[in-house]
Parts: sequence; C-alpha cells; structure tokens
Amino acid sequence: MTKTIFDPEKRLKKALKTIEDYHPKNGLANTLLRATDDIKRFYPIVASQNQDFKTKVEKVILKYNTLIDQKHGPLKRLLRWFKGFFTPTKKKITLPPIPQKPKLEDVVTSHAISIKEKDAFYMKALSLLHKHYPSFDQAKISIKNTPIHSQMLPETTILSQTLSPFPGMTLIVKGAFKRSKTGAPMPISHSFKIKAFPRENLFPSAKEHTGFTLSSALIPCQILRDDQIPFLQHLFEKRNEAAKTLSSKDFFKLQRVRQDEFKHHEEDLLKKHLTLICLLTGEKMHGDNVNLNDLANFYDAISLQLFQKPYHDLLMQWTHQQSPDLFNADAKMRKKAAQNTLENAQQTALKKLRDDFPSLQPLAITLAQAGREIILQHLSEIIGFQAPIISSLSKKMQTLALFQLQNFIESQTHPIPVLSLMEQDIHILSSLEIPPLAKRIEEYYSRP
Repeated sequence: MTKTIFDPEKRLKKALKTIEDYHPKNGLANTLLRATDDIKRFYPIVASQNQDFKTKVEKVILKYNTLIDQKHGPLKRLLRWFKGFFTPTKKKITLPPIPQKPKLEDVVTSHAISIKEKDAFYMKALSLLHKHYPSFDQAKISIKNTPIHSQMLPETTILSQTLSPFPGMTLIVKGAFKRSKTGAPMPISHSFKIKAFPRENLFPSAKEHTGFTLSSALIPCQILRDDQIPFLQHLFEKRNEAAKTLSSKDFFKLQRVRQDEFKHHEEDLLKKHLTLICLLTGEKMHGDNVNLNDLANFYDAISLQLFQKPYHDLLMQWTHQQSPDLFNADAKMRKKAAQNTLENAQQTALKKLRDDFPSLQPLAITLAQAGREIILQHLSEIIGFQAPIISSLSKKMQTLALFQLQNFIESQTHPIPVLSLMEQDIHILSSLEIPPLAKRIEEYYSRP
C-alpha cells in the first residue's frame, strides 16, 4: 500500500491556524512564508472537495488581507525598510484558482435533424454569433461548418453548437423547437441564447503572433512567491488587467493586422521559420515541405496537445488526488509519478501529430521533451520534489513563452511588427548565453 506523505486537509488547517494567529508585532517571517505556501498548495485540493472548509479559508484570508492593508500600507512598509526591519512576508495572500474540467457542454445526438430545423437554427445562431467574429461572412462559414447537436425532450428538441472564434474562447449557442405531429417543428424564439466562455490565459495563438508560439503551460503560473521574481509579478499584473479590459474586437483587430503582415512578408517569414526550426532541432528543413499556414496549425496543435493537455492532466490528478504516488512519502516517487503522467499524455499526442504533420515529427519530439522539463520545474514546488535541471534549450523556450505573452499584451494597443518578433525569437534561440530571466527562475526553483 502506498504511504502518503501528508493529509492535505491537515496541512491546510495547520497553515490556516498560523494565519489566524498572525499579529503585526510577531516576527514569524519564515513561519508565515511556509504557511502561505501551504495554503496556495493545498487550498485547491481541499476546496474542490469541501465547500464549507473552502468558505472558511476564504474568510480567514480576507480577514488577514484586511489586516495587512491596515497595518502595512505603503508608507509604513517604507518606514520599516528604512529602519532595517522590512520583511517580504507582510503581503496579501491571493488564493489560486481551482483547476476545472473544460467548460464544454456535451449533448449526445439522439435523432436526425431536418433541413428545416437546420436552416432555422442557422438563422437564429447567426443573429446571435456574428458580433463575436471578425466579419459576418466568417461567422456564417463557421456556423455552417460546425456540427449541430440535438437533445430530445418530451415536447421539444434542443439544438446546440459549440464554436471557437479564436483559440481560447468558446461559444455555445442553444435553441429549442416545439415538435408537432402534423406540421414542421417551430423555433421557440425566447429559448435561443448564447453562452460565452472568454479566453482565460491570454496567450497568443500562432496566427496572432508570428505563426510560431509555444504555450501558457510553459509559464510558471502556479509559482508560490511571484514577488521574488519582479518580471513575473509585473507580467501577471498586466495579464490580469488585460483580461478585464480586452474584448473580442481587440483580438480580431490584431488578427487582421497579422493576416496582412503574413501576406506582405510571406517569403521573409518562411525563411525565418526555417531558421527557427534549425535552431530548435539542429537540422535544416527545406521550404518546399512547409508553408506558413501549416506551420501555424502545427504550433497550435503542439500548444494544446503536447503542453496544455499534459499540464492540465497532471494538475487535475494532483488537485483531485487521482494518483496516490503524487502523495508518496518519497519525493523521488512523486517526481517519477509526475513525469510518467506527462510522458504518457505526450506519447499519445505525438502519435496523432505524426499522422497530421509527418514532416515535422522531429520538431514535435524536441519540443515535447523541453516542454516536459519546464512543466516539471514549475510544478515541483506544488507537488513537492526537487526541480529538474533543465536544458539550455528548455531555458530559452521558457524565456520565449514569457516574452510571447508580454508582446501579445503590448500588441493589443501598439502591434509589434511581425518580423521584429521573429528576430527576437531567433536571437534568443541562437544566443550562446542563457537568458538572465531563465537563470533567475532556475535559482528560484532550486531554493531549499
């Protein structure tokens, strides 16, 4: 029987007691840091299973944060620093989100949909959806090319579609039809509604950048002490602010800019892409084997299948305690369990990618290995094992992912030229120096 290292609820209760007993005059800096780390590590596990305890944690943290605001405002922190007593522990605690399964509504098709039903549904859906697309025509094409699902109820039929105007955003449109024994089904007007799930991580798709992007899964979003790496703290603040203010129209505007640039600089961009592939794999690739559209589709598939899904699978197994070995008393066993989860998910993805993009399989294998190292590093402090020593390529890819997010946010207001972005990526990959940002991240995860 596998021996577990801890009971997450007990660890969380102990940490919560430390926070509850906090007083501005006590000097328990390290104790507070450890308690804060444990709250961030174990809150998602317990909160996903115990709603009452989740509420209690949130109340305690709110009370603590209010006290910090009162006792450690900017002026008082500055005065303490001048007196030589400043510690980095007196900061508010932000609870991490609880990983959720994809927000998709699966409706099983239970009967054939008539042509009249389809036509009526298309018209209603188009009236609701067109404003979420760059143009009316694009919305029309997307709706026509997306399957309609149906669900039979005693007197009505519910039809639905799940669409994605751009990566990261999901739209579900639903509507009901009243069935009749003699006449055609009649649409119930007030039943037609749209539900939008906005993009969460704001990481660019390949066609929103240069045709080449990595993934939000390669960014240390689960880091416990982001204040120790100012670049990350500032980047996450900008990302959160952008998530509140940006709309579909902003994303579409940048997409149109990129489409125009791809057409205008197609030849130069393809040459730079071939250079980039050579830097990643060490092998030259001929331009007649690929085009920009195929490369963009490939990198989007890599992002989802090799990075995001394996990362999400591992995080879900941790949060919902689905793998006992992730809680083993031996840290090496926890690391091995995490590595196996990532490898298994990636191997399944590589088989599909080999069928879809056979000429790019060597690149996919290279990216998979580097991505796995980065994800293991980022989740090492959450699951509790020694962070792996990652390769030079992994460190460069980690830096690329961070700059790609930063450039995407900045380009929403002032688009950075696509050729300049490619030059930046090539410069990072071709440099003999390890990027300073990757060094700092490695130092952080190597701490005792």
